[in-house]
Amino acid sequence: MSKKVKKTHRVTTRTDSDKWLIGNVCNEDKSLALTGKLPTLREVLKTFFANITPSPGKGSVQAAAKATALQLISLWEKTSIPTLNRIAVVKRLVRIHTEYYKLVKDKRLSGPVKKPGSKMGDTHEKKREKFVKSLDCLFDIGHKNAFQIITIEEDRLFYKSMQTDRLGFMLGLDKTYNDQQKKASQKAARIAARKEKELAFKMKCEKEKNEFLATRQLSGLSALSSSEGASSNAEETDDEFKIDGKKKKVVKVDVLKNQLVTSALARTSTSAAAGSMIVQAAVKAAVSELGCEDQEIKIVCSKSQVKRKSDENNMVVATLIKQEYEPDCGVIAHFDGKLFPSNADEKVKADRLPVVVTGKGTEKLLGIPELKHGSGESIASAVVSLLREWDLQEKVFGLVFDTTSTNSGRWGGACVLIQQKLNKELLELACRHHVLELVLGAVFENTVGLSKTPDFLYGDMLKKKWDALDKEKYRTAAASRGILRKIPNADETIKFCCDQLETRQPRDDYRELLELTIIFLGGSVPGKPQYAFRKPGATSKTRWMAKALYLYKIWIFGKQLKLSTEESERFLAACTFLCTYYVRHWFECPVAVKAPANDLQLICALSERREPYLKAALAKMVCHLWYLSEKLVCLALFDDRVSLEEKRNIVSSMKTKDGSVDSLPRASLPPNKRVAALQLSDFANRNSLQFFAITKITTDFMDKDPKEWPNDPGFCHGLDLVRHIIPVNDVAERNVSLMNKYLTGNKLTRNEEQRQYMLQAVERHRMMYDKHGKKK
Repeated sequence: MSKKVKKTHRVTTRTDSDKWLIGNVCNEDKSLALTGKLPTLREVLKTFFANITPSPGKGSVQAAAKATALQLISLWEKTSIPTLNRIAVVKRLVRIHTEYYKLVKDKRLSGPVKKPGSKMGDTHEKKREKFVKSLDCLFDIGHKNAFQIITIEEDRLFYKSMQTDRLGFMLGLDKTYNDQQKKASQKAARIAARKEKELAFKMKCEKEKNEFLATRQLSGLSALSSSEGASSNAEETDDEFKIDGKKKKVVKVDVLKNQLVTSALARTSTSAAAGSMIVQAAVKAAVSELGCEDQEIKIVCSKSQVKRKSDENNMVVATLIKQEYEPDCGVIAHFDGKLFPSNADEKVKADRLPVVVTGKGTEKLLGIPELKHGSGESIASAVVSLLREWDLQEKVFGLVFDTTSTNSGRWGGACVLIQQKLNKELLELACRHHVLELVLGAVFENTVGLSKTPDFLYGDMLKKKWDALDKEKYRTAAASRGILRKIPNADETIKFCCDQLETRQPRDDYRELLELTIIFLGGSVPGKPQYAFRKPGATSKTRWMAKALYLYKIWIFGKQLKLSTEESERFLAACTFLCTYYVRHWFECPVAVKAPANDLQLICALSERREPYLKAALAKMVCHLWYLSEKLVCLALFDDRVSLEEKRNIVSSMKTKDGSVDSLPRASLPPNKRVAALQLSDFANRNSLQFFAITKITTDFMDKDPKEWPNDPGFCHGLDLVRHIIPVNDVAERNVSLMNKYLTGNKLTRNEEQRQYMLQAVERHRMMYDKHGKKK
């Protein structure tokens, strides 16, 4: 029969004080050393192990963790940096203790030195290296929003230093902070003493009043109330001893803490002084309507309070928007620089770059930074900085831009540099509206001609004579069969314009272009039997949409303007181009899947004409075949207007045809082949598969016949993605109005950071409320 052996604890030896990887642990380590810096993980673990009692068990580890956490939090509180709660710190210490003993166990299995064939693999070695590297770094127990909570800049810089280079140093107590705390506690004590004194005085008065009334009843004074004189005396006596029960209550009204109020003030460009006046009047009116005149109202609405509260609320709103914005799909980045007065000097012009991302169900302004100069490097740095700031560098898969050399240059262009900085390939989606503006510019120059002055001379003439024109006497192309024969499919164009008018147009000049096209072709604008022509607007050379409107109006009222026959013919040629080629393509520009087929159709149609102005349009268009490039021609696979046979040919070219070594973002016309005979498959090759790698669309559906694609999940996912690609820069241009309203003239603030916060607050308010303040 075996004897029962009593279990004993292992005797503690001197080597137990030397912890592997951590160093020597002694009794002096039971308290965290005050070194002027926040402790590292090594220092915390020494204190932790020094507090572990010799008897093993979970209780000992938990007790040591609690003791260490209390010391740690106490030390951090001296720096005024907000921390995690004690329970979270204890859990973190216990978890690190567990990880440490796993490393110890792995060390025992493999020995102190890694040998060939040992059980310890590369994973354990990496874990050990990671742990050793973290030992001399800050054991960070700061709150996750510490940098937003900290109000003192020195504390914020000290915390940042502890996390990085650890050069910061605590030089004793923060005298300013301690003085503030002392004053706050003294004020609270004074308020408490005053309230106690008021309560004692009130109780004393009540007691004296009750004693007096009791004495009066006992002495029979109540019998004197039968006579009028006695009654009067009694009332006087009561008045002498009447005590006001309650003081007049002071009600503090602070509507400025409501973010909607300050956002509305910012949206309406209301200054702090004007905002103070409006808020005060509105609150007083509301108090009067509610019947609260008997209460003393203290309104928080001074000029400085409006300014301070607005800045605080805008910062909070912008921070929350940035934290909450997490699109669940890929996004496209739009950017478009404009010249505006510099923040430093209003007399100097500087580039402002609105950066917007779009995707399925999302459109978000990231910021409108000011650039030092309008180079490709400066633009690329600003775009990449905003994408990283919003944590979108992994989700962006395309860029939409104007086709200036600053953006599209193959060496120093912004698009190339953005891809280099992000270390990934992106789709280069040239703004289709910008391309068509270039084509219209070539037609305009070839027909009407360009003047040397900045303004359009014929436009100035129309503006001067506009009020004298008889708006009911105008001519149309339908009045002459000779003119109408030059315009193919006029009825289809009228129907297309009428259909477009039924949909929402982003701008009024888009709508006017559709209406003038219908009028020019002899049609009737839906809902406007008596059409009212709009007064002509600006005539700058850069406003090509305005040029199109002027071309129509000048020819329509050509007889009253007394145009010569030659001038009338030239304007007629430009108007014919507008209604035949330009209008349909312009309004289909936002649909990405139609882009390849539309561009091919346009160059094929222009190639069969011999008119000089149409040859000029073709020459300009051939230089901008962005959507017939090796990558973007794949959009045609998702276009339901493209025939099944053509889709089969595109897939075949992608699998068999070799591409160029350098995949260019713009296509060039294939040699030795007539333009009119070109097919979409002529632009596809093996390089086209990069489109699917960039967009992360599976290519399995291409193994099936195109007629089966609508039932394939991979194809449906890809179709859903490309349908939400917006290949025009209208979203970026819309934010130009934001820049003009809130960034020009330093109307509300000169602080650049506050300007960006304000833009986010205004954008959110616009999404929630319409321009009349009604909730959307």
